[in-house]
Amino acid sequence: MGNGKIGVSYDSVFSGVKSGHVQGGPIEINGDITKVVNDSPRVAVIVSQFNKSPNYISMHIAITVDIPVIGTQTLYSQTLGGHYDAITGWTVAISNINIKEQNT
Repeated sequence: MGNGKIGVSYDSVFSGVKSGHVQGGPIEINGDITKVVNDSPRVAVIVSQFNKSPNYISMHIAITVDIPVIGTQTLYSQTLGGHYDAITGWTVAISNINIKEQNT
């Protein structure tokens, strides 16, 4: 998301007793959170086990939906992690322009 911020986007389709499609984001993530992204049916994005260091991030993300009669069901549950650059693409591009100008 830039400026050292991390975000997740989501896209979820569900069908059965209740059908729907929810998508959106990015949701800014800076720790464990639960974000309700749809009211009817209630769909929540749950981030837990959040861990961030200067160049590595990991978290567990679950997407749940409240289904009438059946109750809350998990649509997605996965631990994600990997290396990331703390700078944005724009920062790199401007830096490259400045270097080129200094060399001419």
